[in-house]
Amino acid sequence: MTPTCLTRLDSFRCGGACRAGVGRVAVTRQLRAFLHFWYDFVVGDDWRVAVGVLAALAATYAVSRAGGPAWIVTPMAVLALLPLSLWRVVRRR
Repeated sequence: MTPTCLTRLDSFRCGGACRAGVGRVAVTRQLRAFLHFWYDFVVGDDWRVAVGVLAALAATYAVSRAGGPAWIVTPMAVLALLPLSLWRVVRRR
């Protein structure tokens, strides 16, 4: 039976017999870094803009399913979200 390694020191003590545990830690670290990158990329500095874009995409989908002109929803959302985002940044300074 292979011992489980909870830390790097445990891995050193068992002489490398528990390499699977070390591999799982590395994969978990990489997965967390990957998810952190995408969260930072999508949400960025203002989570409200990310929610607004998500709502605009949902509204575009709903309008397209209803048979209406869906192309107008996203530009209108940009026209609403961009000034609000800029106003919030300028107001903070």
